Amino acid sequence: MVFSRADVLNLVIEVCREEKLRVCLSESLKGGLIAGTTAAVGGLLGGARGLALGGAVGGLVAAYMADDDYKSAVQIIMDDLTPEQRDKLYTQSRGNSSTWV
Repeated sequence: MVFSRADVLNLVIEVCREEKLRVCLSESLKGGLIAGTTAAVGGLLGGARGLALGGAVGGLVAAYMADDDYKSAVQIIMDDLTPEQRDKLYTQSRGNSSTWV
C-alpha cells in the first residue's frame, strides 16, 4: 500500500482534530522538557552518573505530573473516538496504493 505525504498528513490532521490528542502532545512535550532539563542539570553537576540520575528523576517527575491528563494516541483512538470517527480514520489510512511513496 502506497501512501503519499499528503495522505499521511491528512490522516494525522484528522486524528489531531480530537481535542484530547492536543493534551497528549502538550503533556509529552512538557514531560520531555522536564526530563531533558533535569538530565542536563544532573550531567553538569554529576557527570555521566548525574546525567542518568537526572534523566530518571526528571522522567518520574514528568510522569507524576502528567498522570491525570495524559492519554496515549492509541488510547484516544480506541477509547475516545466514536465508531464513525474510527471508520473514517481507517478509510483515510487505506489510500489507493500498496507501498509508501
